Amino acid sequence: MQKQLRASSAQEISSSPSYNKAALKRAVKDISSGKEMRKAVDALVKRIEKHYSLDESDLAGTDDAAAMSNEAAALISVVIQSCEKLLVAEVSKWSALMGQCYAEAAASGVGLEYGSNDVEVAFKKARG
Repeated sequence: MQKQLRASSAQEISSSPSYNKAALKRAVKDISSGKEMRKAVDALVKRIEKHYSLDESDLAGTDDAAAMSNEAAALISVVIQSCEKLLVAEVSKWSALMGQCYAEAAASGVGLEYGSNDVEVAFKKARG
């Protein structure tokens, strides 16, 4: 849609059969719910923590287990913060595009039920 926006006006895009209001509804149907976004963020944070955390077998036989554990915790924090930044940027981009090309659809309730602030809150809650 960004390529289309460079070549034509926002009004032309929303009237195109490929990018009309029904196509927007189909595209955001699975991602528009704030509840689903929060569940996805929770699952992502749990998966990151599971993947990057160290268990007892990883630390067995090492002299500096505490330092390794601290490094793993720091890495987990960095990965989660990076994911949060990326999702906030994507939500902002999608919201801006929908507002620009589908202003009448947004007025009728088609679009995302959440914004960038909601994503940040979801990540904070997921981290505990």
